[in-house]
Amino acid sequence: MPEITDDELGRRMFQIRKERHVEETIDKIRHSLGDEWTAIPHEEKKVLQDLLGDAWIAIGRQEWGRYAFSRLTKADLDRLIGIGYAREQKNIQESAAIEEVKAVLSHTLQP
Repeated sequence: MPEITDDELGRRMFQIRKERHVEETIDKIRHSLGDEWTAIPHEEKKVLQDLLGDAWIAIGRQEWGRYAFSRLTKADLDRLIGIGYAREQKNIQESAAIEEVKAVLSHTLQP
């Protein structure tokens, strides 16, 4: 069995934490939107998931913890999905996409 380096283990643990936080975030959004969530196509949910994963990496943990994702509206999600598509198509740089994500999430910030 091959030896796993500390770096590989660290990267994998980071990936697992990211996935867990994104999954928790998606659950909050899904519960708050109810039927509106089920109307969102799977492809758009995947774009949102990928964008939130990259945002989780870029945004500080304390700030991330202050966002109330359950307060996001369907219009907010549509905007986030649009940012995700623009980023995938290279119409927007990663740093600009993250700033736009933060702007969308800003109204959900809790003290």
